[in-house]
Amino acid sequence: MSRPEVELDVLLQIDFRVSIASGNNEPHLVLRAQESSLELGNPYHAYILVPRPGMDDLCIMRFVGMASPSGMICSALPPEGLVADQAYRLTFSVQGDQPVQLDGLLEVFDGAAFEEVASVSWFDDDAGLLISDPGFYGFSGGTGAAQLVNYRFDNFAAQFER
Repeated sequence: MSRPEVELDVLLQIDFRVSIASGNNEPHLVLRAQESSLELGNPYHAYILVPRPGMDDLCIMRFVGMASPSGMICSALPPEGLVADQAYRLTFSVQGDQPVQLDGLLEVFDGAAFEEVASVSWFDDDAGLLISDPGFYGFSGGTGAAQLVNYRFDNFAAQFER
């Protein structure tokens, strides 16, 4: 199987559940991942959208080949964080190259429809650090063994502006 082609303007969406409520639950969507990020053990060079229940926030982060973010913007999550066996949806979009517009959304399924839990937007205009090149896209649940078995992902979708 070959890797997908790199993309510039992308909208990603994924549905997920967590089996165990934990402050360490940080499923995330990845946009504009540069090829150097795809090697095992290398730090991200990408934008990510991640709910961080342990920090009570939903964040868009920019990583430029470092283990810690070179920039981020966050909004508040409700104090209950991610509830076990509840259906959630993450949506993340990126547009433009200088500046870069990023929008993230976390929703919860209330039994009839998805309702907004938190949203965050970032107009990244830091010319020295923004990621203006097309990149790969995807999702992750983290790297720890407990995190990998804690998530159930479904309905991953990507849309492109070409």
